[in-house]
Amino acid sequence: PSAGQPDSPRADKFPFGFPLLLAGVEWLAPDNMLAMKALIVALYGLAMPVAYLLLRRYLPLLPALAAPLLTLLNPLLLPFSSQVMSEVPYLLASLLALLCLERAAEPAESGRTRYLVAGALLAVVATTLRIVGLSLFAGAGLWYLMRKRYRQGLLVAGIYLGSLLVLHLLGAGVVGPFYVEEAMKVHPYR
Repeated sequence: PSAGQPDSPRADKFPFGFPLLLAGVEWLAPDNMLAMKALIVALYGLAMPVAYLLLRRYLPLLPALAAPLLTLLNPLLLPFSSQVMSEVPYLLASLLALLCLERAAEPAESGRTRYLVAGALLAVVATTLRIVGLSLFAGAGLWYLMRKRYRQGLLVAGIYLGSLLVLHLLGAGVVGPFYVEEAMKVHPYR
């Protein structure tokens, strides 16, 4: 039970990041669903330049520019991009985390540690939006382990796990018992 209301059990089935984001919109524009939709559309629009920056690291200019542009204008994705759900904020946070972690891996990049810290913190933000954000941490850890860059891997792990521990101690459990119970089942979808 929650501390405030004995008949209101704690809602920790989903991570708290998206409801917190919506609470900010609710505070600025009470009972305004259009404002919430506008935020999601804006985040979707912001994710496309970040996707371009990430793709540009691997692709020539035209394909790197075409992919986000076609994604932005895709008639199947446009209705989805305005639904008040956590996928779009997660997309932006995870793309930013990947971009920062990529920049931190460049040998000639100045401020590598700053990018590494930013990438780890953005992975935490992504995890508070959708639990699949744990895969960002796992992927970064594996990447550093495979390249024998243990110092950077430990820094990312320390920031990530430390942040989640602090959030847990503050009572904002990111991974609620629902996920632990589901993960322990042999067939969670039966």
